[in-house]
Amino acid sequence: MRPKNHDDYQQDALIEFNRDITWRMFTGALIYVACWSCIVIPYNVLLGNIIPWELMWVCFAFLASSGVIRLSFVYDFYVKSKKDPHTNRLRLYVGLLANSATWSGVTAFIVYHPEFESMGHFIMVIFGILYAFISLNLCIDKVQLRIYLISYILPISIAYFAKQGSDNVYIACLLWASTVPVYRIAMMHHREYWSLFHQAYLLKDYSAKLAELARTDDLTGLMNQRSFNQIFEQEIQQAVESRQSYGLLLVDIDHFKMINDSYGHLTGDHCLSQIGLSLNRLIEDNIKVARYGGEEFVILLPNATEEKALALAETVRQNLSASVFRFTEREFTITVSVGVAVIYPQQRTDAQRLFQFADEAMYAAKAAGRNRVVLYQ
Repeated sequence: MRPKNHDDYQQDALIEFNRDITWRMFTGALIYVACWSCIVIPYNVLLGNIIPWELMWVCFAFLASSGVIRLSFVYDFYVKSKKDPHTNRLRLYVGLLANSATWSGVTAFIVYHPEFESMGHFIMVIFGILYAFISLNLCIDKVQLRIYLISYILPISIAYFAKQGSDNVYIACLLWASTVPVYRIAMMHHREYWSLFHQAYLLKDYSAKLAELARTDDLTGLMNQRSFNQIFEQEIQQAVESRQSYGLLLVDIDHFKMINDSYGHLTGDHCLSQIGLSLNRLIEDNIKVARYGGEEFVILLPNATEEKALALAETVRQNLSASVFRFTEREFTITVSVGVAVIYPQQRTDAQRLFQFADEAMYAAKAAGRNRVVLYQ
């Protein structure tokens, strides 16, 4: 599996944000109905049903309908955002507008009518609590926060203006003035939210990079010996349990010490780096390659036959032998000796012995004159 990069973690961060915003929208769609059902209705009963039940149920129906509309938009966004995290949030904005404006309209109706005077003060207390709570809840999205502040304040302030009287006009003006500090406080939470969100994203990104550095050889970009050893045992165990054959190629650069002695270690490092690139180009996705140490490379070949392993080993040998390596003003070529070992299900050989077989085959290639492939018999 390909390790995650910076763009992958940006995508993960956006998915996490979408999950967060849908959860907040889902809660917001229910909160108005919950307030009406669990607070307003019982309070109306305690006051001797000052709001007729017919009107109570009409208000409840409006609030429930707007909540259902908003929930449907939230669900639609949630489904689409799982496929495309960049999904447009317009429907979330429409649902929020419908839901908050409905509650505000119901509140304005109670505030405006004199017969509900004793209920109006209580409703305004609930209004104030929701006003503050939901403003902070919407701080993660500035567009939704602005929509909410306008749609929530506008109907109630109009109701107070319509009642006339200096006190009511004063309250209406005070409501509009309150949007400034509420917005500023919400924006403080907005910055805090995104700061924590960004730090969490960076932490994941840095952790992934550190994990990648721990399992990657810095010169070649291939797996390092530690990473190879971790997966080698697992691969062989899985091959034995699934009764599949498995091949191992051990590639060693011939006379690599002479390159370091003649041209310097920087040239040798450049050579190793270019060999890593060449092996990456040659190898298929299901084949794993690692720099085992020094000038040795290992190739894990799942579900292999001797013919397939030998063909790959010969391709690697010919490709590397035909390559011309350039560093500063120097040009040189190399050869490699490749040891090949293949195990079959009936053998039930462990990882250590398979590596030993490939190692013996590689030394046999060296002893036979180098620049060749030898299969362990």
